[in-house]
Amino acid sequence: RKTSAAQLDVSEAGETGIPPTWLVIDEAHTLIPSGSKKTPATDALVEYVKQGRRPGCSLLFATQQPSAIDTKILSQLDMLIVHKLVFSDDVKAVERRMPTVLPREYAGNFIKRLPVGVAVIGDRSDTTSRAFVVRIRPRRSQHEGREVAVDTERPNKEKPSTSSVAEGEEKRVKAFVVRITEDKARNLFRSYGHGFFSRILGGGNEVESLEMKFAPVWVAEYVVVSGGRMKESSIAYIDGVHGEFLHVKDGRIVFSSGLKHIYKLSRYQRRLIIFLKQNPGSTLSEIIARGKIPADIAEKELAALEKAKIVRAEGERYFLNVDVDVPVDPVHPLIPTPATLLTADVTITPADVISPNFDRERVKDLLQSIWPGVVVRKVETVYRPVWVGVVRKGKARKKVFLDAVTGVFEKELPIIGGGRGKRRAR
Repeated sequence: RKTSAAQLDVSEAGETGIPPTWLVIDEAHTLIPSGSKKTPATDALVEYVKQGRRPGCSLLFATQQPSAIDTKILSQLDMLIVHKLVFSDDVKAVERRMPTVLPREYAGNFIKRLPVGVAVIGDRSDTTSRAFVVRIRPRRSQHEGREVAVDTERPNKEKPSTSSVAEGEEKRVKAFVVRITEDKARNLFRSYGHGFFSRILGGGNEVESLEMKFAPVWVAEYVVVSGGRMKESSIAYIDGVHGEFLHVKDGRIVFSSGLKHIYKLSRYQRRLIIFLKQNPGSTLSEIIARGKIPADIAEKELAALEKAKIVRAEGERYFLNVDVDVPVDPVHPLIPTPATLLTADVTITPADVISPNFDRERVKDLLQSIWPGVVVRKVETVYRPVWVGVVRKGKARKKVFLDAVTGVFEKELPIIGGGRGKRRAR
């Protein structure tokens, strides 16, 4: 007669020498689904986790959908290992059923942005209750049950990073730390464009979708040279999407104005604009002498800027005709302020990145033309998290961008066509 370990008491198990037993289930949500759904295995597995501990029977299960697991099973967890999760329902499910108190900094977006091979572990026993972050060694075998090893490198050997990756491939990058949570962002989107009383009376927006994207920011390290000698060094941040200098002022991210127009011009045209920004109302002779621009070039480029309505002439004096608010001093204290923001390594895919409007390759030439005497040593990349939401108010639908670091709305784009419920290409 066959006797299962669940039918034996402790003394019988010791006499027969039955070892501790582990039942391992992959894709567990297919056998123990949540809600009212049941499978032929549901009741037996619930009984197993409730009664099996006494005779030494344990369950280990894996799933990519924690929210789809029967709560009777989740309530019995002693240890939970959580890798990166994308959907909010799954994140909330593991937070609710974590066997220990989860530190605030490990919740929400932290779990959504875990790098490949990193996990949060919650552990509970009679003597300990803790949560911590671990790095898992690289996978040493292939999928589909194959036994051929695919990773022949030592587990602690880091693979070199690359800036060019295939579509859909993940890469690890440096990004500013997210401070605006998903729930807070959703509330901000609901109230976008509405006054206080409108929000109180229920006149807010409907948030149709909300996702996090990353805007590339070009970080240029440079030195200021005068008389052949280095005077000072600094660092500048240029947002690749806005095409403007990025600053932090009074705890909020702000952008310069006009840089996106300047970088489209020639080198001498940029220099003329910066000179007129500093010296409005200058004459041609003053521009040539003090701006150190050859006479024939100054006259030619001023005429081109006049034609483009960027510069206007009043008699013999020249003025800017556009709003330009960029730092004209390469060591202005506002320039390196984004360095005060916290950064962390995150894992993203190309689909997570907002395409830049200003290329990284143009940074060096741009800075050296608007700031004579500057030598750019290197240009690196840091990513700025941005919440992108589609909001509806009545029949009007808009795509709105919200800075996820300081909570500042940046821009909006009207959405024409593509009615509700229709899937749009991104």
